[in-house]
Amino acid sequence: MSPSPPPSPPPTTTLSLLPATRPDLPTLAQIQLEAFSSSSFQTTLFPLGATPATLARMTERFERAFDGDEFSRFVTVREILSSSSSSSSFSSESRDDGGGMDSGEVGGEGKIVGFARWHCFERERSEDEWMKEEKREWPPEVNLGAVQEFFGELEAKRRGIMGGKRHYLSVAKGKADDVRTVLGVLVVHPAYQRRGAGAKLLEWGLERADTLGIPSYLEASKAGYGLYQKHGYEEVDEVVTDMGKWGGEGVYRHICMIRQPVRREVGRS
Repeated sequence: MSPSPPPSPPPTTTLSLLPATRPDLPTLAQIQLEAFSSSSFQTTLFPLGATPATLARMTERFERAFDGDEFSRFVTVREILSSSSSSSSFSSESRDDGGGMDSGEVGGEGKIVGFARWHCFERERSEDEWMKEEKREWPPEVNLGAVQEFFGELEAKRRGIMGGKRHYLSVAKGKADDVRTVLGVLVVHPAYQRRGAGAKLLEWGLERADTLGIPSYLEASKAGYGLYQKHGYEEVDEVVTDMGKWGGEGVYRHICMIRQPVRREVGRS
C-alpha cells in the first residue's frame, strides 16, 4: 500500500488595503462597535452594546458620508489569501483625479478586519463648510446625555484647533491655512490587532498628506496613542470626560494630536 500523501499546508494570508464599497458599510459599523466593546468608556455611552438600532444608525451615517461627503474616504484592511493578494492591494496612488478612491478599481474580496475613515480637505473651504457639524442621530437606548456631551466637545475642540487661524479664513476666504487631512476613525477588529493593520490604515492617509504638504489631525484614545506618536503626531490638547457624571467610572481622556507633513524622497513611500 502506498503511503498517504502529506497533508496540504494551511493557506497563508496577508493583510491588504482596499477601498471600501457601499455594501461594506454595515460591516464597518459592526467592527467599530466591536473594537471598543470592552472599553468602559464605550459601555457607558452604549450600555446595551451593538444593538440593531445602534448598528442601523451608524450604518446610515456612513452611507450619508459615502454618498454625499466629498471629503470622506473609507479605507479597509482585508485578510486575503496570499495567492490573490498581489492583484488586490493598492497603494495611496490608487486614486481618482479628485484625490478619492475609485471603489470599482478592485473587487471587494477578503475578510474586512479593520478600516479608517479619513477626511481629506484638499480644496479651499468656506467658513460655513468647516463650521458645519456632521448630522448624528442616536437611538433611544444610548446614554444620550453622555454621547451628546462627548461628541459635542470633540467637535468643538476639533473646530477650535483646526480653525485656529480663523481670521485667515474670513480675510483670505479659506485658503491654504484650512487645507487639512483629519483621521475621523481608525479601528481594527480585536482578533486582528497588533498585526500591522492599524499602521497600514494610518500610513495610507499620511502618505497623501505628505504628498500634498499638509498637516493631519486626530483625536487619540489611550489604545491608539502609541501608534500615532510613533508616526509623528504630537499632542496639542485633550478632551476630558468625567464618566462618573454619566453612570460610569473614572475620567476618560482623548488626546488631540497634529502631525506636520514630512518631505519624502521621490520613489519612496
